[in-house]
Amino acid sequence: MIILDFGKNKGKQLADCDESYLRWLVSHEKVLAKRNRWAARDAKFILDRCETAVKLAEFEARKEAEMAVKIAQHIVATPAKVDLAFKGNSNVSRAFSLMR
Repeated sequence: MIILDFGKNKGKQLADCDESYLRWLVSHEKVLAKRNRWAARDAKFILDRCETAVKLAEFEARKEAEMAVKIAQHIVATPAKVDLAFKGNSNVSRAFSLMR
């Protein structure tokens, strides 16, 4: 990453700047000197990448929550006398499963 050579964050990498400063750079691209407009374009790229990461994390969290709800509904719907672990064909003897 290129180091900023202007402004209040002079000497810092663009990725290390505050989000508010990055937003300021994006909104003031036309005001910046032509030689400094690269920073506005790079700031927009960084903000877009962060926004994409946040959306992906929200999607994964929502998907995980929906899965937890489905599992909970399945557990509630299953009768109490059914052993969920030994449903179907198991290689464990019946005596061992009764000792649990």
